[in-house]
Amino acid sequence: MNSSLFEVTNLERQTLRISNIKDSTKLPIFENENAENATGTLTYLLQFLDSYDFGIEASETIIKAETKPFISSADLGLVFEKLIGNKEPSNVTDTEIIDLMSRETLRKVVLQKFQDEIDGFGWAIDDFENLVIHCQKLYQPADLAKANNLINSITICDPAVGSGRFLIACLNELLIIKSELGILCDTEGKSLYGKIELKMVADELVIYNQFDIPFEYKVSFETGLRKLNLDLQRVQETLFYEKKQLIEHSLFGVDTNQNAVKICRLRLWMELLKNSFYRQRRNTQLETLPNIDINIKKGNSLISRFALSADLDAVFKKTEYSVEEYKRTVKAYKAEEEKSKKRLLSQYLEDIKSEFQVTFNKREKEKIAKVRGKKDSLELQIRYNRNLGYEPTPQELEELEKLNAALERKETKREEILDSVIHNDAFEWRFEFPEVLDENGNYIGFDVVISHPSHQRIQNMDKSFRLIKPDYSTFMASGNTYELFYELSLNITKNNGFTTLFTSNKWQKIQTGEKLRHFIDEYANPLNVVDFDQNMAAFQFQKKDFSVNIQF
Repeated sequence: MNSSLFEVTNLERQTLRISNIKDSTKLPIFENENAENATGTLTYLLQFLDSYDFGIEASETIIKAETKPFISSADLGLVFEKLIGNKEPSNVTDTEIIDLMSRETLRKVVLQKFQDEIDGFGWAIDDFENLVIHCQKLYQPADLAKANNLINSITICDPAVGSGRFLIACLNELLIIKSELGILCDTEGKSLYGKIELKMVADELVIYNQFDIPFEYKVSFETGLRKLNLDLQRVQETLFYEKKQLIEHSLFGVDTNQNAVKICRLRLWMELLKNSFYRQRRNTQLETLPNIDINIKKGNSLISRFALSADLDAVFKKTEYSVEEYKRTVKAYKAEEEKSKKRLLSQYLEDIKSEFQVTFNKREKEKIAKVRGKKDSLELQIRYNRNLGYEPTPQELEELEKLNAALERKETKREEILDSVIHNDAFEWRFEFPEVLDENGNYIGFDVVISHPSHQRIQNMDKSFRLIKPDYSTFMASGNTYELFYELSLNITKNNGFTTLFTSNKWQKIQTGEKLRHFIDEYANPLNVVDFDQNMAAFQFQKKDFSVNIQF
């Protein structure tokens, strides 16, 4: 179990571990249960969990029936989402909506990846169906690898990730797309096209063989040892490593709720666990799972101290770290199995990010000092001229007024950020995900931002939240947080990337949505709107190529 979810926490180290708690407290039996007497807490919980079957997936429910009620990972996800909603206002998004948004968005970005490939295949493709026809003709290992790398390069982010349902839907959709294109390959680079087919059934990814029979990874014990079917092993290993690749390098999420972050990590880990396999050398150990927790982080997506345009290259030049080293350390952390080394890598990453913040703060101080220097110099010149009998010119007085205003503005903002409680939970998009930085540390952005963001009326929130007003052109004191998520989502999306959000559609017609309508008109191309009941809709945009169309 290579996951931080199963490691001892700092709190446990400082106090006591869960395993040290005695099982002496007895729980009363609820009515209508098949038990007679109160029993120990641990025993009761284990009996309760054992009364359900958590191992059945959608493929298994098709071919066999169990006496125990089954709970799939998708069902668990809904339970988790309800648990998160107990403390915070959140609505559970319908599965059909999530699947629709994921499918429509990812097929567009995959098509674009193939269209934009400089060293492409020489295809004239204008829709996804045409892409399928071309890809299914690929058979050379180099061409199959090239096509896979294009899809593997896609980066997807949910800035209000919750239990991770959007990310899991995107994970499954990317696998289905690879299957449809005929480029899903085993560990040796050989295509599985015609061997298996992937489909979504009851919110679960189901694998069928060429005879349309659901796939099952079974292990026999004929000689007292595990015996593996090579064809089944091939499929299981393929799905494991495909999921591992996408979870490690393509899926990212942020949430203010620490429990939501943990649940999202757990759900992604469970998706990978479904296809864990026995290593063929001795068939006694399951393949170790990677550290996938680093891609799902806690923080307030809407609040940052540093702009996306902040010069990170200058930061690297002034420190002992480099962009390459930062990316290399993140990659090493995901693959490290030894807990002590993982803690060292984690601390090293925290040191790097801490150095970023220290250096950024120094630069802000330098900017303030520069403005103050200009102001002091101009005031000194005015006093000197007055001693000589010359009054300052209107231009000098105007310049002095501008410098005083600029200095006051910068100092006030810096003090507010340092003193504000809301910035304690700030999330620094500028450097938290090195996967969306180029080799010089410039922020590129995600290919896809997809989410059902939180919705809270700003006027009902703590007044300190209004400190972020200068960071958002769509901010209105009478507005809603979901409107800010539109601006954030488009900002963290790369040029020509796709933003798909499920929110209220009221911003299209109410007065408080005027700033958002103007922002979208200027920075995005609307692609699709699907209206649902209760004033909710799914909105899909393609971010304009700012390097061509818009000059900052």
